[in-house]
Amino acid sequence: MSFTGLKTGNFTDINNQGEIRLGTDLETGTAGQVIKSQGETLPAIWDNPSATAVPNPLTMGTNITLTSGNATWDGSIADTINSTDTDTQLNLTGGAGIDIQNTGGLNRTITTDNDGTTINNSGGTGSQNQVLKVPNTLQITDSAGTSITYDGSVARTITINDNDNQLNLSEGNGITITNTGGFNRTIAVNADGTTLSNNVGSGQAGVLKVPNSLSAGTNLSYTSGTTFDGSSARTINLDDDLTNIDSITFTSTAGSTALTGNNYPNNPTPMTNFDLSSTTNVFPKFDPATAAGVGGLGGIYRDVANGFLYRFLLPSDFLNDNDSSGYARSVISDSINHGAMQCYAGSQYYAFFTIPDGYYFSGFRVNLVNSSGTAQGTTPTSSFYVNVYTKTINSNLSVVGSTKGFNTDNLGYTITSGYSASWDINDPITIGAIHCFRNPWSSSFYNRGGWIQYTQGSPGGGGGGDDY
Repeated sequence: MSFTGLKTGNFTDINNQGEIRLGTDLETGTAGQVIKSQGETLPAIWDNPSATAVPNPLTMGTNITLTSGNATWDGSIADTINSTDTDTQLNLTGGAGIDIQNTGGLNRTITTDNDGTTINNSGGTGSQNQVLKVPNTLQITDSAGTSITYDGSVARTITINDNDNQLNLSEGNGITITNTGGFNRTIAVNADGTTLSNNVGSGQAGVLKVPNSLSAGTNLSYTSGTTFDGSSARTINLDDDLTNIDSITFTSTAGSTALTGNNYPNNPTPMTNFDLSSTTNVFPKFDPATAAGVGGLGGIYRDVANGFLYRFLLPSDFLNDNDSSGYARSVISDSINHGAMQCYAGSQYYAFFTIPDGYYFSGFRVNLVNSSGTAQGTTPTSSFYVNVYTKTINSNLSVVGSTKGFNTDNLGYTITSGYSASWDINDPITIGAIHCFRNPWSSSFYNRGGWIQYTQGSPGGGGGGDDY
């Protein structure tokens, strides 16, 4: 049924069982569309409903979030609600001896995980833990030889048969056993009573003496008696006059040893038929470490406390070289710095030396002054220095170490002599030279001499070469 000719008016109800056509084309619209006004002068039309926010939005609570990131949803846009799993439920993990079975959902069954051999969980009421047996068996054998095995799985009865009435004791060597009644025995030392007693006091065994006595031999005597067996104290003495002795050897240690004669005035101890030819003997009068100076070689003196020898270099010990021209010269000054060597010309001069056996060259000093006595050349330069050379009879000089200054203790050298126990005259010996250089020398320089230091022993405590 259709109605036409509707009039404008105010109505409280409109009843319509058919279609409602709207717009200029009288469209019936589609399911879900709503009537939409286009304004005062335009016809109403069918249109899809637009989103409209609800007055009271939905707020996301704990562990609930929206995909849009908004904290609330009011229906104005499509959105997705997400829940966050914070793992707040109880997590069960089977540890040692525990088994957990998942029986669906949040259901779990917890039982003991037993080996089934020594323990199971089907005892008592049928679901209780119980021990079946121990893991290792106990084997018991009685004195009659009967054995049983026990592990707790079944009941066992142990019976011990005592087949011995008491401990049997037998006397061995040096032991006596006395039966003092019943099961009582007394065990004692069986002593001969001559060298050994089983009661020297408080029931203790002790030695009385040794079976064989000790007699005093040549050059020995006892203060009392002639033998010693330990039964009484003795003092043994070394005779004043020793005879029939083949050799006396002292201990070879770091400690000192000595043979000391009579120091009573005018009564020295004589030595007869002694062979002193060994090169290991030291005689103070001939030892270069304690000997007096020998002419132009200079004196040699021992620093006993520090193990050094010092040889003094005299001004006359120094020799000019030919300076490739033959014009170099130096003389002993007779006025200014009287007694010093005055260096007139040339560029270098030398003082030669050798090294005593048992020592090595370890340092030197050369004192050089000007006419006023002021030290010169203390700091070495390329044209003004002192240093050390070495050579052998059959070789040329070669430098050892670096350049040094005059008026300075130049130490730290380790130049050895070249001598050894197997040396003979055909083997080389180290010849050293203190080399003084200035380019050029002049009469305003005066060499007052110096010294050479030797250190006892070998460099580093063990042998060494010509090192610096």
